[in-house]
Amino acid sequence: GPLVISELHYNHPGDLNGDGYGEILVSAPTWATRNDPDEHYGAAFLWYGPLSGNYDPEETADWTITSPTEDSWFGFRAIAAPADAQNNATILISAWPFEGTSTVYQFTPGGF
Repeated sequence: GPLVISELHYNHPGDLNGDGYGEILVSAPTWATRNDPDEHYGAAFLWYGPLSGNYDPEETADWTITSPTEDSWFGFRAIAAPADAQNNATILISAWPFEGTSTVYQFTPGGF
């Protein structure tokens, strides 16, 4: 069946990989895998554009990052800054309520 995530946050960071299409960044602080639905780690998923149709994070995300810590609320918020002149973009993913647990990822034309 479909993956159900109780809380999602999404961001349209623009064109991160320089192909002319916008991406979508989704964070899911209560995310759990289908194989272990009672363990909530949190995650963030990125899909490259162009986008249409239905997307399953476990099967179709172009980039996925998950927390190594259960109940960390990783993915409480996810934001992205558009690419700079060198085509580098920045993604920030936070966990809540743990202070100091935000993670910054630098996206370059070759990926993360």
